[in-house]
Amino acid sequence: MPLADNVAAGFLRVAEEINTRAPQPPLRTLTLPYSNGGPGGSVANDIASATAGSYRFVVKLPVTANRWRIRIRNRNLAWDSRPNATLKALIVGLHDRALTGTGAETGSFANNAATTIVNTDQTIPGDGSWYTSPWVDTPGDVFEKNVEYLVGIGYTFASSAAVRTSCGRAWHWTDSTSATNPAIAGSGATARFIPFDWVIEYETTTRNKITLVIGDSISEGITGGPSALEPTSLHLAPFNQWAARTNRCIVNLSIAGITLMGMAATTSSSAFIFERQGDLSTIPFDEVIISGGSNDIFPGGRSVANLQTDIDTIRSKLAGYGINAPVYMATILARGTTSNSVRLNYHDWLASRPPFVSDIIDFDGALRGISATAIMPQYTSDSIHPSRMGCAVMADKLATVLP
Repeated sequence: MPLADNVAAGFLRVAEEINTRAPQPPLRTLTLPYSNGGPGGSVANDIASATAGSYRFVVKLPVTANRWRIRIRNRNLAWDSRPNATLKALIVGLHDRALTGTGAETGSFANNAATTIVNTDQTIPGDGSWYTSPWVDTPGDVFEKNVEYLVGIGYTFASSAAVRTSCGRAWHWTDSTSATNPAIAGSGATARFIPFDWVIEYETTTRNKITLVIGDSISEGITGGPSALEPTSLHLAPFNQWAARTNRCIVNLSIAGITLMGMAATTSSSAFIFERQGDLSTIPFDEVIISGGSNDIFPGGRSVANLQTDIDTIRSKLAGYGINAPVYMATILARGTTSNSVRLNYHDWLASRPPFVSDIIDFDGALRGISATAIMPQYTSDSIHPSRMGCAVMADKLATVLP
């Protein structure tokens, strides 16, 4: 065959491959939330009562933002009235990643440098409303794709008060200034879950798929080393890892201690989870993942029929927001022998492929190994939650179903 014909045939094959690939989502400019299901879950704890504090936490997005801002309030899942706090300062800068050591996170600013976003007193409300920072759109201060930043916040209370905390790792000081002084190393802080109820809103122009995640502490990102839970930055959670590697953005409603029944409820705590990250009806979701946790069965005592009803109610609730994207279901991780038969029967129901299920993500099979009732030791921190390695394996499993 002449060379010209070979070249033409090659171009034809490339064109055919392109035509058979799944179409890309359109280029969209969206405002999305970066957070978790909120404070008040069963794992993160309050910080002891005090009149001052400051903290830093890592932000790492799977896309580059056009601009961002943060909303903060002193509120939690129980929706009980809390005292106001005062925001003293808000700064942002690059995270100084360590080259060695477990986790490789330092909590220190690269080159001891950061930009001050807010330096005048602002009220952090305790009545359910939010403090909203100015938009940040200056080059260098805007979050770039897969780059780690530190956000630093200082706060005070008029009289001694406890701070509710939520998922994610924070470096916390007991004064209002250390975290917002970029010259102070993170090594002098205490590792805590992130204080206050917070949501970062970021505007991005992207072709990434947008995924809604509904689950409990396992999906929220509660994890740790091979032997104990510990505060861990959100980007290390399984769904965040998967999003970064598969060109997705996630809106994660998962929260520690919640059940599918709790998500389906019409209580204030359920409304808290579904409404705190903004108006879900404005986000064009491409897919929904419902990842029921072992809280539903151990010790929740729910039957498979109960779980089916809960899921139907959640789907109806999503439809009320105009969310009719394909639904993917995850299997439930092993957690001992009690009620294990319910878990297995639930998996059998999923395997029967109810009409609304687009596909099944078998987290259980990925983490359980050959044991019928336990997660493999290297994949768990406490026999319930995934370890860092377990989170990586969960992200791998997600990528095989949703590449």
